[in-house]
Amino acid sequence: MANVSLQNRDGKFFLAGDLSFDSVGVLVDEQLYSNGDVIVNLSEVNYSDSSGLALLINWYREAKKRSINMSFEAVPQKMMALAKVSNLDKVLPIV
Repeated sequence: MANVSLQNRDGKFFLAGDLSFDSVGVLVDEQLYSNGDVIVNLSEVNYSDSSGLALLINWYREAKKRSINMSFEAVPQKMMALAKVSNLDKVLPIV
């Protein structure tokens, strides 16, 4: 079973757990909708490999298709380093 969860708390989405090839599959089809902009908080992410970044890219791409503004906050340091190495920090709206 995947050690990952996504919770909507007062319109902000909190992603938690370990993001890996084995766990992100359960989250790929999650629909992140809100009454306004969508903010995904990653402060509770313990681990992420490139699969975690792929998940964020997928969510961001789907939000753009629906004209939804999405941003990511509290991105863990190691995940941010991976985003910078791949120049995804210039693509993804990380605040």
